[in-house]
Amino acid sequence: MSRNFAKNSSFLSGRLWRGLLLACVVHTGVFANPFRDVPPDHFAYEAIEKLTRSGLMGGYPDGTFKGRRVLTRYEIAVILAKMMAHMEDLKVQGQPVQVAPDNQMLMNRLSAEFRTELDLLGVRIDALEGRMQEVEEQTRLLDESLSNVHIEGYYEGSQTYIARDNAYTRYTDGSDATPGLHPLNHDVFLRFIGNPREGSRFYKDVEAFVELKANLTGPAQNRLRYDYSQNPIPGDTRDDFVTHFQDDRDVSVSKAHFRSKAPLMDLRVFSGEQFTDLKDPAVLLTASNFRIRPWLGQEGYISGIEASGRYGRTAYFGSVLKRHIVTPISDVDPENLFTDFAKETEATDDVFALRMTYDALDLEERGVKKSLILGSTFVENAKDYTTLNNFNRVIGFDATYSAKADYNFGLTLNPLLSEGQGDIHDTAFKADSQYEHGNLILTFKGYSFGKDFKTNVASTQYIDYWDGTSAGTTNSDNPDNYGRGRFNTTGERLLRGSAKYSFDESGLTVVDNLSMTLTGLVKWWEDIAGMENENWFGRKGTRVNLRTIADLNDRTHIEFFNELKKDARPDEKGRTRHMVDMDVKLNQDVSVLGSIEWITDYDIVEQDQHYTETTGSLEANARVHPRLSLKGRVSDTVGWGGRPNQFDIDILDFESNYRLWTSASWRQYLRRRTYDETADPSAYSVTDYSISELNMNFSRRFEGSVAYGWQRPEDRFGVGDDFWNWYGKLIYEPTSSTEISLTYGYDWNDSGHPGRFNFEHSAQKVTLRAQTDF
Repeated sequence: MSRNFAKNSSFLSGRLWRGLLLACVVHTGVFANPFRDVPPDHFAYEAIEKLTRSGLMGGYPDGTFKGRRVLTRYEIAVILAKMMAHMEDLKVQGQPVQVAPDNQMLMNRLSAEFRTELDLLGVRIDALEGRMQEVEEQTRLLDESLSNVHIEGYYEGSQTYIARDNAYTRYTDGSDATPGLHPLNHDVFLRFIGNPREGSRFYKDVEAFVELKANLTGPAQNRLRYDYSQNPIPGDTRDDFVTHFQDDRDVSVSKAHFRSKAPLMDLRVFSGEQFTDLKDPAVLLTASNFRIRPWLGQEGYISGIEASGRYGRTAYFGSVLKRHIVTPISDVDPENLFTDFAKETEATDDVFALRMTYDALDLEERGVKKSLILGSTFVENAKDYTTLNNFNRVIGFDATYSAKADYNFGLTLNPLLSEGQGDIHDTAFKADSQYEHGNLILTFKGYSFGKDFKTNVASTQYIDYWDGTSAGTTNSDNPDNYGRGRFNTTGERLLRGSAKYSFDESGLTVVDNLSMTLTGLVKWWEDIAGMENENWFGRKGTRVNLRTIADLNDRTHIEFFNELKKDARPDEKGRTRHMVDMDVKLNQDVSVLGSIEWITDYDIVEQDQHYTETTGSLEANARVHPRLSLKGRVSDTVGWGGRPNQFDIDILDFESNYRLWTSASWRQYLRRRTYDETADPSAYSVTDYSISELNMNFSRRFEGSVAYGWQRPEDRFGVGDDFWNWYGKLIYEPTSSTEISLTYGYDWNDSGHPGRFNFEHSAQKVTLRAQTDF
């Protein structure tokens, strides 16, 4: 039963009402498609919505109008009849009925449009209204008898058959490729949500939640697995040859929480769920940093208690968190059993966080709304309680002032103090401001972090660690903040200013929607002792860029980007980057996109020549026939242009999509990728790709596709082995939340094989999967 049945009762009531309407219509003897749908763009929808807002009707029996859900003519007729009956009741009661002239015109137009349906309903409107009241009363009684526990979940069952196992059916994701029928796998997630109940009243502000995860693949339950044939060590009283437990029938609690909402305190007690970040301007606790990292082999969960609330002008938020991390041993030596049986490493740490704010100023003076919010934040991350100073504590204060009139101004100042971890402490300071007036927007950001300032439970404070450089360039020092990483701000200072101006279209005759953004940035680091050999030591980086965006007309969009970047060491000169993007719609069926980028880095020098890179691309899309659309794209990247060590990457793409008939389409992809190096002729390679795909919709809920992909590499030594891949799928959706699929091979678009043109030989497997939400 559902805890939010009160919300869903409108749906049940609607179904009963439509069933009642069906009975009424059948009783009239009308059978010639009386429930023909009215399209959503029909004038009746807007008319009914306007009349509803005017108070002339109450909508459906549950008091709501369903908006733009597709209705039948009879449903609209019943709504109109109810409206007329409501107006008639008011007249009988002696209440004046005032209908605006435009509303009366809508009533007349609706009455004329649905005259036939209204005539068929006739005087049965009164009987229908009486039966409607009976349905509503039955729904109310049903609501009162419902359980206060709501159950929802997810189920997925899948089974795979491997046709054969050979060198061409290996799986790069490490999954089992044993031939034959694999065990049927069931995964079930169940969520139980309960609310207190007293009599017929449900308390939705108090909630208990538990999530269960179950897996069923076979008969084993906690079965000991012995994967080694060696004899046990003589005299050992423990069985050291048990490698793991096999549990094919597992049920575990994955998440749980209790929550009570009230103005003075919103309390949440949870395990296995994500905690709430501390909000700006003092971001000192973030889920992106204090988390479990599965990609490092970690398992575990986070538990905690959170409380927040407001009293008058004072608001608070506090949390107590504990992280449990389990990391399996990764360096296993097959010749050494002790490494395989080594205990997993377990670690825990604690976080205590508190943030309070006070609305010191909130007034309007001479048309200017002014506000001042004062805040303070305390965060402590305790690694353990046995090692001296093995913790990190950050205390922050902030003041945010804003003024709003015909302009907007905001300023936030945030001093910080960090201590712990080796009995050290240091300070930091952050500033952030913005001014907006008319078409002008000015922003400023700045920070200064001491060389010993640390915040272990927060993500990056503010770092321009990436400059948008193309992935193919050799200038790779800046994407990771000059080798310091994304989260290292110790000893770092930054000033960043930006100005954006959007020109008034009335003053321009050549372009529309013209805007220009100028950004300047300066970053430098303390000369920290012992770090002299680091890439960032002694740097003072600067960057200035200008971005211009404009529409030349209603069919042409163009964007320019120009940047000058300099890392101020005595022997460095800097780098320039220029880019032009253009999108042109030639007509309703043809569009062209073009892009070109030039990069010059004067600090990367080989054979007395600095580095250059040029990348250009051109793409055309055309609908050449109501059934046929074409797409072509060519791109060219040249590095060290005109130099002895030049490299060249060319990609030519072609795609066509042909609609064979209403429910079937054919898609064809072709690609050629060429790579060449002047200094190394052996690096030359050409790879051709071809993918053919047939998609069919057998019905509204049943669809399928089959695809064949082929790849052939070639280098200066000749043609290499070609790769091919067959993939097919059938999908049936009995409901909007249920899917049954039958697949053959693997889809090169899935997470294990990203990219349409990355595939190997077909995986000789057939998989049936059924899944549903409930």
